[in-house]
Amino acid sequence: MKKALGLLAAAALTFSCANTLEQIKSSNTLRIGVAEHSAPFSKINNNGEFEGFEVDLAKELAKAILGDGGRVEFVGIKAADRGKAVTENKVDLLIHNWARTSARAKEMDFSIPYLSVTLAVVAKKSDNIHKVSDLNGKKLLTI
Repeated sequence: MKKALGLLAAAALTFSCANTLEQIKSSNTLRIGVAEHSAPFSKINNNGEFEGFEVDLAKELAKAILGDGGRVEFVGIKAADRGKAVTENKVDLLIHNWARTSARAKEMDFSIPYLSVTLAVVAKKSDNIHKVSDLNGKKLLTI
């Protein structure tokens, strides 16, 4: 597990616009961007602290990079500002729901995925929904 976290962290930090690994280690602080309102991944709780799966992952990555004495600085990032947060060096690392595209990959590095999501349309079998066009004229609920 520790080796996988180290590889994930190294891949995320390599060639990005954020601070170098040496600068991060020298400051003993890792600035990690996470969403403010994306439970159960990350959110700000009633005490004003970040919590959630991605927050826990971030803490483990910081330990792998800085050791037990390192400090994690969480930075709340809105979805529209994810790319700028990395390219403008507001964070060293971004742990946020975001798909890799060729355009984004030209500006920053992406780690291996730590989460996979499958999306589906659920309908009664009798509705005979087999392709997207079968949804034409149907009432839909999205979450």
